[in-house]
Amino acid sequence: MDSMSGQFSIQGTVTNDFTAGTLNFVPSTIETGFGTQTGTFAALLTDNEHITAGTPTIHYNPYTPGSAFLTVGPLTATIQSLTETTTTPAGHTVYGFSGTALFASAGYLDTPGSFTFSTQDSGPVTFSATALTTGRSPVPEPSTLALFGTGALGLAGLVSKKFSSATKFMG
Repeated sequence: MDSMSGQFSIQGTVTNDFTAGTLNFVPSTIETGFGTQTGTFAALLTDNEHITAGTPTIHYNPYTPGSAFLTVGPLTATIQSLTETTTTPAGHTVYGFSGTALFASAGYLDTPGSFTFSTQDSGPVTFSATALTTGRSPVPEPSTLALFGTGALGLAGLVSKKFSSATKFMG
């Protein structure tokens, strides 16, 4: 099995209750972005595909690893970490969130990735999030390791033999 790679985006409506440290999503409005899926995600997700399950309220202050997830089509993303940063450009408060997630789908290795999203102010607002993963190298199968080991032993024997011959010649 291969790991997933590429990026996708979602958008929808969220209320950020910064005093309670919670994000309250409106699940029926969250969908994938239009034309933004690349790599593995382009094969798994379609444009404007709705989120079918997830954690509607996420507590981020503090965040408990693995306590929130979302499912879109055959893909599940479980949030492993979530960090909030606040900026105030031109008098408007922008709440930024970033973190890591574990992406899972049948036929693929579970793959770690990262995500970012932001909201403005604290009422019901739209948000846009982007998730990215570069995939990871698959674990070598035992026969590959055995072949590599045999080659390494052969090379060590050859070097040892040449060193032994050189020592006899010089001595």
